[in-house]
Amino acid sequence: MDLYIEASTPTETGPIPTYTIDLDLPSRQRYVQLATDFGPKMRALVPLLDEVLEWLLPFKALRLLFKYLASILLRRVHSEEETEELRGMCDVTGVDMFVFVAVNVLLDSMLGCTSGAVLVEEDGPRPPTMMHFRTLDWGMDGLRNLLVTLEFVRSKSPEPKKVIARSITYAGFVGVLTGVRKDLSVSFNFRGVHRCSSARLRYHQLLVLLGFRPSIASYLRKTMFPEDPSVTLATISSGLQKITSSPCYIILCSGTQTDVIERDLVTSRIRSDDQFIVHTNHDETIPSVSVSSMDVIKPEALYVVAALKEFMEDSKHRAVCFADRWAALKGLRENAISQVENDSKPKENKISMSIELLVEWVKTYPTMNECSHFGCILDPSTGTVKMLEREGFGDPEDVTDEDSEDDEDENEDEDEDQDQDRVEKENADEVVDERKGDDDEYVDESEGKDQD
Repeated sequence: MDLYIEASTPTETGPIPTYTIDLDLPSRQRYVQLATDFGPKMRALVPLLDEVLEWLLPFKALRLLFKYLASILLRRVHSEEETEELRGMCDVTGVDMFVFVAVNVLLDSMLGCTSGAVLVEEDGPRPPTMMHFRTLDWGMDGLRNLLVTLEFVRSKSPEPKKVIARSITYAGFVGVLTGVRKDLSVSFNFRGVHRCSSARLRYHQLLVLLGFRPSIASYLRKTMFPEDPSVTLATISSGLQKITSSPCYIILCSGTQTDVIERDLVTSRIRSDDQFIVHTNHDETIPSVSVSSMDVIKPEALYVVAALKEFMEDSKHRAVCFADRWAALKGLRENAISQVENDSKPKENKISMSIELLVEWVKTYPTMNECSHFGCILDPSTGTVKMLEREGFGDPEDVTDEDSEDDEDENEDEDEDQDQDRVEKENADEVVDERKGDDDEYVDESEGKDQD
């Protein structure tokens, strides 16, 4: 039988391997080739689960009790389809089912991420479109070896080779952490605070763990394969605001608009933008995209675990750094446009950036850092992945070595004032020349990298 599964040899470095998964196969057969290739690495999930439990349960006796009860009780996830997929991988790898279930349920509770979207203009006739950028951060290095890209097809459809959706995930994980299809890209970020009672949250998490309720990654998987392909972003966002889920942030992009849903157990808040938005792992104080909205975490009615306070500070730092880059670029473009139009009240022009500059921003510390497993850019207008790379852009020591960072920051500070005037003048002159020849709504991006 042709399983329609193509594989790349899994490696610890280099490109992330891609596997084609046929949704028209029986669920238990879909991941046979992936499980065969990744079998030894999947068996390493057992010690990785111990690391997760050590973080969640500080007492050894509790961890031993959990593993004993898990081996008896964790036999399925909420979706029968996903359960069968996991059983198929158990058949091939020999890993106990409870390990796969626990990893699939607990993984979405411990991810630090940066997600967002920005208006991007590429060469050619296509108008600017919002592209979804995303980095996934986690301190568990063992999972880096399990990174895969899944391309989903339906072999019994009129177009059996057509990729209907893509997911960037870990081998052995059947939910969606990061995904894209035509007209929709999704990701979700860990949220370390909640407004609901701790007792209600723990009860919900227990139900998810036992398979009585779906995880958030399972909900996002459903958005990748909707029953109605024409479903709109507004409908999807509305539905995800009504579910019961663990606290998290859900980021959805249609190519023309991006929504960020701040989810609590049964409540949610949403903010949207059609030009730029960024979110990391802390609550926004007000539903806007201004840099000032990223100053502090709202203190009222929030329970913050002491161990997560440093993580929250890092989250704010990542968000502010990305937002500051956009604010600087946006201000420069608006200033250049106002000079061209010679009007005290310039037109409302949407600012876009080049894909090359966005790639550079995603790769720049602290967006990409020593804990990043990968960085990617998704294009929901075409349903494709525009950029995907593992952690370690350049030499990792450039990020982790404090002395190198200090020297680099010092040199940048010395040159910043001199470069600022030169870059602004060059960009303004270039825009003036261009607008004289072509009254385009969008401003050329060619000098964006210098400003950044």
